[in-house]
Amino acid sequence: LGTWELIDEKDDSRIEEKISIGEDPNTSIEDSSEGEKIILIFHDTNSVLINQYGNEFKSIYEMQDSILILGSRKYHLIELSSNTLKIKSDADLFPTTYTYERKSW
Repeated sequence: LGTWELIDEKDDSRIEEKISIGEDPNTSIEDSSEGEKIILIFHDTNSVLINQYGNEFKSIYEMQDSILILGSRKYHLIELSSNTLKIKSDADLFPTTYTYERKSW
């Protein structure tokens, strides 16, 4: 439960060089402006408010063993502590690990 902010997004593929169309390859999450953050707000009613790049979406979440289900997407839970949430998605072309930092309870 609580509010979590995305602080790192890591592509876990082993490809040495990737082609980015329309993106600056030197831009990182830290370079994003305030309106380009991703915030997850988990509620005890199994609902989650997702603020992605200034747009808000409401969905449901569920935990099953080490799987976090956000809406229809499944993520493997890598780490969960009082201040860190790290999840991995295998649903995309390249597996991606997302690291969130708790902002409030």
